[in-house]
Amino acid sequence: MSFDLGPYQDVAFFLGGLAALIAGGQFLVRGAIGLGQVLQLSPLFTGLIIIAMGSSAPELIVALTALHAGEPDLAVGNVVGSNITNILLILGLAAVIHPLPIRRAMVFRDALVMLFATATFVWVAQNSDRFTQFHGILLVGMLLIYVLLSFVIEQVTETAAGDRLRALGTSHRLPIAIIPLDVLLVAGGAALLYYGAHFMIQGAAAFATRLGVTEAVIGLSVVAVGTSLPELATVLIAALQRRSEIVVGNILGSNIFNILAVIGITSLLQPVDINARIAHTDMWIMLASSVVLVPFMITNWRLSRGEGIVLVVFYFIYVGALFTGFGSR
Repeated sequence: MSFDLGPYQDVAFFLGGLAALIAGGQFLVRGAIGLGQVLQLSPLFTGLIIIAMGSSAPELIVALTALHAGEPDLAVGNVVGSNITNILLILGLAAVIHPLPIRRAMVFRDALVMLFATATFVWVAQNSDRFTQFHGILLVGMLLIYVLLSFVIEQVTETAAGDRLRALGTSHRLPIAIIPLDVLLVAGGAALLYYGAHFMIQGAAAFATRLGVTEAVIGLSVVAVGTSLPELATVLIAALQRRSEIVVGNILGSNIFNILAVIGITSLLQPVDINARIAHTDMWIMLASSVVLVPFMITNWRLSRGEGIVLVVFYFIYVGALFTGFGSR
């Protein structure tokens, strides 16, 4: 039996796929935490892996599904749009809710790694029309070095970031007798991610056609916001609780993993074509957002409410420009 929802079918596919993506990511994370405890992995290492999975799983599955569907603009656009959304909208809203104190260690490690990863990403796009397997090896290699250094630094230094990771790695503790449930959560989460991405991409591509805009624009805006919803929820709740370490750390980590893990792993498996409009306009906006964020962070070592308003305003200017065709090629 097939259902035809008429003009609402594209929206239903997109929203249904998005809901499955979010649920799948949560199941995957909870199952992985349980398995990490069963395997007696350190809470710090488990936390690092969970951050990676939680930050990148939706974007990674969306990218792989989009490539399989012949929609590379959705894959690259989703990563670029998600990183722009994370900085300008999500971090901006968090600062508007409550000014965010910034720790120096976070700037000198995570923020600088984010800048370097973003600059590398943009440099590749300006000198090639696709991300190749070589670029995938480069990006994944950078990711492994970052995770290893983070693990070593947090092992020898007591920081708030390390405390956050250890708490995450020991959350939702389950008895060993429920190992089958952990495996089921991981398998079920992976299945939800796969099918959710399939329906989300199908709905997004049809939605773009209906609106008369390109898949790149939909990837940079609607899909990007959709896959960033878990970060949005986490950050806004943490901001209301005045837990700035979680707010800023989550955004910086998400942006790092989006570039190094999502594009890195995807291009290892299959070359990823780069849309000219994204390469010559949106990637530079992503880089500019990352560059501007650093002086905002080190000014009095806090992200103020006024700076948050500036970030949010620029986000809506950017989205408005997307749908009016500014910078299209």
